[in-house]
Amino acid sequence: MADIDREQIGWQLRAVRLIEKLLLAQLKDASLPVLRWTLDSAGCGIVAEPGATGRDAREHAVRAWADHLNLPVKEGRPAEGVTNLVAHGPVGDVYRVVIHTTLYDDEEEGERG
Repeated sequence: MADIDREQIGWQLRAVRLIEKLLLAQLKDASLPVLRWTLDSAGCGIVAEPGATGRDAREHAVRAWADHLNLPVKEGRPAEGVTNLVAHGPVGDVYRVVIHTTLYDDEEEGERG
């Protein structure tokens, strides 16, 4: 096995271990909303989206986890009535953790998700 392959496997293992820690933290702290955690396409980071439906619940989920992980939240307005919320940065020995959602000004609570 090439050294680059071993390095890639190491990054993936660190990311998977962090996901395990985050899920265990969520089990212990009911105030942390459910997120769908996955490895990013490069395998060296984690991407998460809220499992909740409804604008307010998704926004709360991103902000609660960003606060828990000490990640800054940035808002973008790519179009009228649309807000992207993104929190990202390193967590522990994982280079990149991204938590994101899209909010729509005209959505009713429980729509989209």
